[in-house]
Amino acid sequence: MSHINYFNIAKSNWEEFKNETSLVKNTVFTFKENYPEIDKWFTNKVTPGLISGDRSIIFLKYKQEDAGFAIVKNDLEEKKICTFYIFPEFRGKGIASKLFEESFNVLGTDKPLMTIPENRFQKFKKYTEKFQFKLTMQDHVYQNISKELVFNGSL
Repeated sequence: MSHINYFNIAKSNWEEFKNETSLVKNTVFTFKENYPEIDKWFTNKVTPGLISGDRSIIFLKYKQEDAGFAIVKNDLEEKKICTFYIFPEFRGKGIASKLFEESFNVLGTDKPLMTIPENRFQKFKKYTEKFQFKLTMQDHVYQNISKELVFNGSL
């Protein structure tokens, strides 16, 4: 897939990618159904993490168009895919697997911690199987509507 480009938005360059960061933020804020406090999380965790270098946004472009992103946490205690999203018009093109692989590269592991809301699991099932993620915990971690499925570790 030679039409895929990645931008790792992190400490050294996050100011340079303000438009992409704003698009990610606005998209993430639409996840409130599953994560009622997601706006606070982005403001209080992601933004400071970009500045400190503990978090980064892997932004994917497909044929020069914004196609998806992953927000990852990479610190001494945790290697985690926090958020993973492919824009609807780019789904089914095989690029989600590429974004997972790039996330693994950035994190330095092919078994990062990842959580998925139970009510969204079917959209991720083929990837948890493909990459052999291990379900390690289920709990109402972030809200009471749906359980959070935890893979490859614990919270």
